[in-house]
Amino acid sequence: MKWAITYYNQKVMEAIEEWPVLMRAKYIRTIELIELHGPQIGYPITKPLGDGLFEIRVNSKEGIGRAFFCYALKNEIN
Repeated sequence: MKWAITYYNQKVMEAIEEWPVLMRAKYIRTIELIELHGPQIGYPITKPLGDGLFEIRVNSKEGIGRAFFCYALKNEIN
């Protein structure tokens, strides 16, 4: 079952697009895994924070990027 990912607003996308290249590449790969397997694929890819809120933590030589998401509807992640 494939999952759809939507962003809260354009500012969120713009902030992620400002991440360093390697960090963005790892983030994109992480998002692809979430689209295929859903949000509960687990640590170290996603970490549940409770009440449907999850964290994505992307590590690279450039540092750590953090993004948060939640899901509310069937196969849609926001």
